[in-house]
Amino acid sequence: MGGARMDGMRIRLLGPLELRDATDRAVPVTGVRQRTLLCRLALDPGRLITVDRLVDDLWGAEPPAAPANALQSAVSRLRRDLGRAGPPGRDAIVSHPAGYRLALPPTAVDLHECARLSAAGTASLRSGDADAAARQLREALGLWHGPALADARGAPFAAVAAERADALRRVTLEARVDADLARGADAPALVDELTAACAADPLAEGLAARLIRALTADGRRAEALRRYESVRRELADELGVDPGAELRAAHLAALQDETPAVGKAAVGKPAAGRRGTLPAALTRLVGRREELARVGELLRSGRLVTLTGPGGAGKTRLAIEAGTLAAAGTLVAAGGDGDAGRPAGGAGGSDGEAGGGTGRKAGSPAGGGTGGEAGGGSVAGGGGGSGRGGFGAPDGVWLVELAGLPAGASGNAVAEAVLAVLARPVPVLEPGDEPALDSVERLGELLGGRKLLLILDNAEHVVEAVADVATRVLAAAPGVRALVTSQAPLGVVGEALCPVGPLPLPPVDLPSDPAPAGGTLAGRGGSRAVAGAAPAGPA
Repeated sequence: MGGARMDGMRIRLLGPLELRDATDRAVPVTGVRQRTLLCRLALDPGRLITVDRLVDDLWGAEPPAAPANALQSAVSRLRRDLGRAGPPGRDAIVSHPAGYRLALPPTAVDLHECARLSAAGTASLRSGDADAAARQLREALGLWHGPALADARGAPFAAVAAERADALRRVTLEARVDADLARGADAPALVDELTAACAADPLAEGLAARLIRALTADGRRAEALRRYESVRRELADELGVDPGAELRAAHLAALQDETPAVGKAAVGKPAAGRRGTLPAALTRLVGRREELARVGELLRSGRLVTLTGPGGAGKTRLAIEAGTLAAAGTLVAAGGDGDAGRPAGGAGGSDGEAGGGTGRKAGSPAGGGTGGEAGGGSVAGGGGGSGRGGFGAPDGVWLVELAGLPAGASGNAVAEAVLAVLARPVPVLEPGDEPALDSVERLGELLGGRKLLLILDNAEHVVEAVADVATRVLAAAPGVRALVTSQAPLGVVGEALCPVGPLPLPPVDLPSDPAPAGGTLAGRGGSRAVAGAAPAGPA
């Protein structure tokens, strides 16, 4: 940046905290507490953050004796430092009866500028301008100068925020590599860069797929195949999962000794042979029989269900279990005679012939088999002769993790995350092509006529965008249902809520694992940790 004149005060979070004035001169921020406070405020510029939230984020479970006074003192000292950084100086922190707000535009904070440039670069790539995309995405990555939020890593709020920033960096790098491959950039240099990135994040399938593509483009087919096999083993050993569609496509291209297309993808059904993206469960679940039955009932009677509750309550694990049972045809609705999680086929038949039925078409109101097979169990209403119809998901259950999206991301960004999971990346137009559909419209077109379940995980920081996508896609695709996990409801018509609270501790005189199947993880693994499960800002 040199000595160039900037628009005003700037804050750098993508590395050690830096406060810079309009001439790009570094201005010291004194004191650990003040530096942590500035990091927290800069995560949500322009947004009011309550006193209670700031106290929790700065001191966690050990607040000072007079927390409001301690926070006011820290704000006062931080304002003195801001006053040395030029306009708006001390006025950059605005007081409110309920809390404090950083009165700077998002572009004044490098994290938000990185997100803006990343989105712009992705849009350029989508429109077919790989050169512009590469410039924008390279500029976004150039904003990093170390680990995100390095000065606040010990604060309660920092872990999730840093994970989201790291996810933004990863998707930006992946998009930039796509742009470089599309423009025929130097393959050996890409291989070196991606090799280092994969060493730092060995389970990142997107990076591994791009490394395999770069090796293939560089004529190093044997290395590409060995790399795939190495990643496949590591995914199996560490996570118990198989490679995803993107990694498999790169492997297939290496086997065929061709460079996988970065360009447009046709609108159609999800990739052939795939029936979803749910991870394999490594341990049993306990204590969530009622919630599982409730989810089954809500999905049977409606098409949009949101699991709400605090971070760490087990919403993601419950959603995955419900999705796994739904995919297998064993998610029993509330009011059925069978136990939650018990196979729905066989015993008794409902008045719709669910269970060991008559071979009705999958997804019909009466149930029928999953995956288009005649005679299977109903998904939501089978078992024990409850007389309730079920829903079908013959096109699978698809888990979309939204934690990596920046706070306030658009509906298009959410739709693109879903498209990526469905192995239908946002297309890159070639010269002379018609403009692409809006990503939400494209998703609705892709899913029209499909019968599947989408699990949209960790939506609390993009609630408005998820609400928009869910409303539009469910209207365009009547065979699709959505199961959302969020700390806050979407607040749209047709949404059914299923609160998920923490599990109670077992009595001290009982075994620690007496509960029936369903709920949070049991066993040595504990509850599944999910990046981005809690928002950075006030709930």
